[in-house]
Amino acid sequence: MQEVQEVFAFIPLRTVVSTIPKRRYQDDKRPHIPSTVTRRSSQVIKRWRDIALNYSMLWASSLDFADTLPWIREVVARSGASPVTVVFPPRLNFSIGDEYINDPRRQRMALSSRMEDYGERFELAVSLCSRARHITLSFSDAFPHKGQPRWESAIKNLTKPSPYLETFTLRSTSPFASEKGYVLPANLFDKQAPRLRILSLINSNCQVEPNPEVFRNISVLHISLLRPGHSVAEWLRVISGAPELSSLTLDNPFFEDKMKIFHWHVSFASAGMISSFLNTPCHAVSDVTDLHFDGDGQYASEALRIFDKVENLRISQPSVLPVLLKAHKDTSGATSTILLPSLHQLFFYNLLFSDGLRSPTTQDLEDLIYLRFDIGRPITSITFRRCEGIREFISDLVILGVEVHWDGWDG
Repeated sequence: MQEVQEVFAFIPLRTVVSTIPKRRYQDDKRPHIPSTVTRRSSQVIKRWRDIALNYSMLWASSLDFADTLPWIREVVARSGASPVTVVFPPRLNFSIGDEYINDPRRQRMALSSRMEDYGERFELAVSLCSRARHITLSFSDAFPHKGQPRWESAIKNLTKPSPYLETFTLRSTSPFASEKGYVLPANLFDKQAPRLRILSLINSNCQVEPNPEVFRNISVLHISLLRPGHSVAEWLRVISGAPELSSLTLDNPFFEDKMKIFHWHVSFASAGMISSFLNTPCHAVSDVTDLHFDGDGQYASEALRIFDKVENLRISQPSVLPVLLKAHKDTSGATSTILLPSLHQLFFYNLLFSDGLRSPTTQDLEDLIYLRFDIGRPITSITFRRCEGIREFISDLVILGVEVHWDGWDG
């Protein structure tokens, strides 16, 4: 035993901790739990324990609200004033593969049924928000806390200064969203969150009061709401004071790996707001280079005119290509009003190219390529993913000098 301890004594504790995987769960049947690794590492030899007990960041990084409540409080005490990550509710620690629990929609229900002290954990989690580096809160007012909606309980702690906060995610885990919605107040984080860069509002009926201080440094804004508290134009006004914004996702988002993204679905419900949207000056639109556009109807071509820096256009609705073609024909010859002047790449997803009434045709695409060539803004690359009816057309695109990326899928 003495020999083993001598061997471990030569291994710095920092080396052990640095080998802990970033992802908390690599295998559902044998989950990796950082808090368990940290606790057990501190019990190997006395030297490691002495170091660990004085290493507040080590404990702060292992805070896990799925642990027992006494141990959570012990970790909070050992973490001192170090910044923490608040994720609540956490994923439960199961030693068996429980696929049912893996569904995030069921995590809240599972925690309620298996943890009698869920309310105390929630209260402790939100109390740490003022010293958090990352916050992810998921809740539903269908399960109130001490007779009070959880949002009202949480907001008391979200109006305190958060000097370390870098990311904030607010998520509703139930379809029983509050009809009056949630309001992020003007004094969110007491207007003191200088490091906040990423804000995500997921599946919530949420409204945001003007808060220039909080939005000033945000670079990524992700909004996906069950019942939007703001129209598109109103959201753009909300973030008009965000000079660092480089990625904006509104409504039914797709996760992309680009930094300049704008995903906007023009539905019948939102068509009436497009006029005000077009008149809303916002740098978040003018800097967009990657656009996923699902619009149609009389406003679609007009809306496209404001995206003058778009290089990559992603299309997954059959009505978009005909609209795009018509818009180019309408502006043909007017070089001062070239539509999407920077566009050179097209991406098509889940489309059927045919002569059907509601389908785009390969002739539409060929005509668009010729029109872009004629105005000196050629399409250089086209990607097809899960598209039907294009197998015979690919060779024609290659002849036209277009680089084609096709997944080989043709129905």
